[in-house]
Amino acid sequence: MNVSSFLLAILIVVTVFFFLSKGEIAKQKELKRKRANYNSEHFSEYFYSDNIPKDFSKIIYKYLQSLLAVNDFPILPRDDLSEIFGIGQFGGVGLDEVIEDITTQLGCDSSANIEGSFGKFDNKVEDLVKYMFFICQKGNKNVRENQEQV
Repeated sequence: MNVSSFLLAILIVVTVFFFLSKGEIAKQKELKRKRANYNSEHFSEYFYSDNIPKDFSKIIYKYLQSLLAVNDFPILPRDDLSEIFGIGQFGGVGLDEVIEDITTQLGCDSSANIEGSFGKFDNKVEDLVKYMFFICQKGNKNVRENQEQV
């Protein structure tokens, strides 16, 4: 492959990526317009009804917003993590990385062994918030139990 063919291939890839990302931004802007009356307060109230502290869900809300190209995008509990945020998709951030990032921001112990004890995870924002709350409760309980044994 000569240099001009290589440069042409790179130009095509960049162009395709540009148009795909532009389409995603347009999709996010349209969703933002449709959700104009929804914000982090509504989001935190939704989870507060499940005894999840408002500050806790707002941290996750803000983190998820940081993954999007559109500023102040209203996030709904039933949003799909892959479709809206690109989590787990090619070129997107992985779910394990998201969980680690959020755990760090929340100051929770992520070393808790929770395999199989959470239940069904449908890849929705609601599942992520509840899962993170479960991790933090379980992790902090383990930390307290270990401290008591010392």
